[in-house]
Amino acid sequence: MCRRLVIGVVAVLAAHPAAAQPQSDALSRSWTAIAGTATFSSRDVARFGPPADASPIAWEGIGETFAFRYERTRPARLHRYDVGFSTTGRFTYDSPVRSIAADASDSARWIDGRYEYRRRILGRKLSDRIDAGIGVQALGDILAISRHLAPSIESDEREGRVGVAGILAVRVHVSRRLAIEGVWANGLRLARISIRQSANADGSIAQWGGGWSTDTSVRADVPITPRASIVVDYLRTGEGTASHFHTYAAQTNRLAFGIRYGR
Repeated sequence: MCRRLVIGVVAVLAAHPAAAQPQSDALSRSWTAIAGTATFSSRDVARFGPPADASPIAWEGIGETFAFRYERTRPARLHRYDVGFSTTGRFTYDSPVRSIAADASDSARWIDGRYEYRRRILGRKLSDRIDAGIGVQALGDILAISRHLAPSIESDEREGRVGVAGILAVRVHVSRRLAIEGVWANGLRLARISIRQSANADGSIAQWGGGWSTDTSVRADVPITPRASIVVDYLRTGEGTASHFHTYAAQTNRLAFGIRYGR
């Protein structure tokens, strides 16, 4: 559904004419603000190594997301800074045969930041329309999860995570009115996890853990003036985290729309 919506919006926007983008070797800067929907899904994992032995039941919710981006670019390299906030609710327990509504108070919230540096492959564009780059990404986030189980058990989890990943990016200038960028990032994370349960008289448990993270993103830019563009942004993050007392796999999806301004 998300993919069909992205394709439809991009097709409509691309039909409108826009001013040509100036070509320059000088430093350029841009700012982007987007908002949209986010989903969060988590499964308990009994065995972290392949093949992962995961629960068939997923705890899934949907909510809102907001993000801001600052870019500083030259023709051969890019610096990108992202900050986002997402909150999800309306959780369900989804199994292969049925879905059951979770407690109405269940929630997941996270704030995340990313810094990306990349350079062109071979130092030049692959063609007049295609540009590709490789680089590194540093990331960090804070995740807060609240779950309620019958009859009166409440579980609150907090995670602070940092990581580093390698990235591969491709940008295609479909036309003067449309550019599409795809980015794939894969790397490792280190996490500090604390869990408090109302049924645990000893209070909260805290421990270090680690895992992996993979980002796949697609972004479409449709210029509407020489300095402004409409942006459609889709980001999918898959991750796994393992510690002594808690091992799980999670997935987040973000579909957002906004405005990019700069030159």
